Amino acid sequence: MKTKLGLLLLMLLITVGCDDSSHRGETAEQAAEIAKLQEQVENLQKITAQRAAATLATRIRKLGQIRSVGGVSAANLGLTFVQPQRDKDTGFMVAGSNDTKSILSLKSINGVEIDALEKQMRPGAPGEAGSYAGFLGQTERLLQVMADDNRLVVENVELTHQDLARPLLLLGYFARKQRGEKEVKLGDLTFKVRARKYNGTQDSPFKDGTDTNTDVTVINTHTGYGLSYSLLIPQMIERYGFYEGKGTSYRVSPKMIIDVLRAERSTQAGGHQRLPFEPANDPELKQALELSDPTALTELDLWRADVTDAALTGLSRLTNLKKLNLSDTRITVNSMPAIANLTKLTELWLAGTKINDESLHHLSNLTNLRELHLTRTNVSDQGLPALSKLTSLRELGLSETKVTDEGLKSLRQMKSLTELSLLRTQVTDQGLMMLSELPSLKSVHTYGTKVTKEGQSEFKRRLAERSASGR
Repeated sequence: MKTKLGLLLLMLLITVGCDDSSHRGETAEQAAEIAKLQEQVENLQKITAQRAAATLATRIRKLGQIRSVGGVSAANLGLTFVQPQRDKDTGFMVAGSNDTKSILSLKSINGVEIDALEKQMRPGAPGEAGSYAGFLGQTERLLQVMADDNRLVVENVELTHQDLARPLLLLGYFARKQRGEKEVKLGDLTFKVRARKYNGTQDSPFKDGTDTNTDVTVINTHTGYGLSYSLLIPQMIERYGFYEGKGTSYRVSPKMIIDVLRAERSTQAGGHQRLPFEPANDPELKQALELSDPTALTELDLWRADVTDAALTGLSRLTNLKKLNLSDTRITVNSMPAIANLTKLTELWLAGTKINDESLHHLSNLTNLRELHLTRTNVSDQGLPALSKLTSLRELGLSETKVTDEGLKSLRQMKSLTELSLLRTQVTDQGLMMLSELPSLKSVHTYGTKVTKEGQSEFKRRLAERSASGR
């Protein structure tokens, strides 16, 4: 098939190349021949793409049938795959196949009404099953999200949700039993896997007894394609075909999973709406950005990643980025020009980096900033005047810097500032009193400074007086 397609493309190039001044009389005939060849090329390309998709689907089905990873069985990892079971009230097949029309007609799942499920899935919902980030966007409808993904996976790609979930479960359960990063084989694919565990657990909003305290990153060593996910997500995919809503930062789209399970790199991969995996270093960041739609990315969290200035040269393409966390990375002042181009930023975290006073003048154009975190940097009084143009700033972190009372004078233009962190600086009562003039300021953190208890009391009194007077 590839040989035939190549020959047609060559013939098309030769035909087009003959269209010069010595062949003007054959233009109509040539145009018809070119159109015919183009149609043949397009048809062959479609057939080739269909065959490639079918081959990929077959591969993923086989991966979904595997019951061990790295020579360790699912049982020894503490993993049991869910057996299909029909909900007696709705007919919904848990861990099985459901047609899209029946999904859209559901009134409940696991005995929980859809309206109640949606409330529990909204960002900031209370309780152990609630999540700050949410499982759905503010206006998304659960059944529509499930139906859209079912239509793609089951009807278009001809896979099951279990085919996509189970490789992630095997890799995730293996990763969380390891210390640090490991390489492991799943079928004929090799992955780098690593896990991050948390003290608290996240319960499933479906109230089925599942929970997790683990985020997992897997990277296909042959293609470089990777995926980061909460271990709760493949559990929800396996049971309900739920990949989370498009309005959440934790969503793992079916296409993301398909990409990471590819055996070869493909032009069909990528274009993701978020960074598909959390990069640990410069090469991984480059690969993750290549797989993402640069205009769709609104958040980039690289906290504690081993990334340098070299990896940030492409940041200017992320024209809609709103939140950027570079805290505790190895960036220096050399990254600041790239950051300065991100004019839609509302949050910027640079804590624990090597930036200094010279760096701050690059931030003057970031007038949409609401939060700026400069804790544990080499910033001093000399650099703070560069921040005076950031009049929309609500939160500023200057803890463990060289800032003194003198530098705080530069903050008097920040009329919107509500919270200021000055932990372990040389600020005194005098500087704190100066800050009490800021009309929106509600909280100043001064632990480890030269501020006295008397100074703190006077500051609070002034804020209370200001609030009572309506100023």
